[in-house]
Amino acid sequence: MRRSRTEHLQIVQADGKHVEIATAQRSPGELTTQDVFQVSPDGAYLAYASEKVLHVRSADGNERTLADYLSRSLMRFSPDGKYLAAVLGEERPRVVLLDLATGQAQSLADFARVKQLEWMRDGVLASVSENRKDLLVALSPTASPRTLRESNYLDRFVAAATGTRIVVFENEPSDSATHVIAFDAARPAETHELATVTDSITNAAASLDGQHVAFTTALALWTATGDQKAQAISDRGGIHSLWYAHDGRLGYATPTSATVLEGGRAHRFDTEGPILMLRFDPLSQRALVATSTHAWDAMGSGRIAQEPELLGVDHFAGGLVVWTGHVTVTHGW
Repeated sequence: MRRSRTEHLQIVQADGKHVEIATAQRSPGELTTQDVFQVSPDGAYLAYASEKVLHVRSADGNERTLADYLSRSLMRFSPDGKYLAAVLGEERPRVVLLDLATGQAQSLADFARVKQLEWMRDGVLASVSENRKDLLVALSPTASPRTLRESNYLDRFVAAATGTRIVVFENEPSDSATHVIAFDAARPAETHELATVTDSITNAAASLDGQHVAFTTALALWTATGDQKAQAISDRGGIHSLWYAHDGRLGYATPTSATVLEGGRAHRFDTEGPILMLRFDPLSQRALVATSTHAWDAMGSGRIAQEPELLGVDHFAGGLVVWTGHVTVTHGW
């Protein structure tokens, strides 16, 4: 028995007309939505993956492409919406920077493996493997790659998109714990341990300035401010989406509910269908929720669209971009 998922990426225009821009065949399973499609923070561009090609579409319909965007590749828009960083290639994956105004692509570096990619104020930060070592490397179009941390226990990291603060999550086998460590990119040797947890980290996020960090385990949601010790603020399990909005609100979602923390208040959105995605619209700051059949504004509890077999949604070009997928089962020997 073989299961496969046929996926469709469509733009739903303001008049309701659907325009399909990509289709793909994939095995069902976990896949980071923002590495399939992503809208730039200023709403001017849509980046999406299709047939090993990364497409960058402007709001007026013009497109540029980058080849060799393979399965499990990564892409991230810069916080100002001027650049797109992407991982291209297979044998020696390279980190490429695309200038969205000129269309020029610049290769910043290549590695044996690139595991994670995020933006900082001065460029791109990448978790990579090279010469049997795991490294956290700062990449810039105007400087040589700079190794900030070497650790064979690095699980993931978050970074200040508009600053220089970094928080890493390292699995230390000697004590069977995950250590949450903060430092500044300008002074990587000066570290502050925010937490030591015995459960595996399942998700993590940082505010734009990096002063607020949230992370989840299978049984709890933790937050930390500055160099203060992290605190468990919820025993909610199964959190699969975790984001900070540009205005500092924290949003998280489980299959059964979505919550947005604003100041001292918690706004909760519940729905009968399983919640597959939560993300903040960078232009309106609305909390967008995708269930298997509908897209919702979680803060206003209003239905934005009805789409069968929905996987993800975002706003683009005055309408929506929706990602859907149909699973088929083939029986045979």
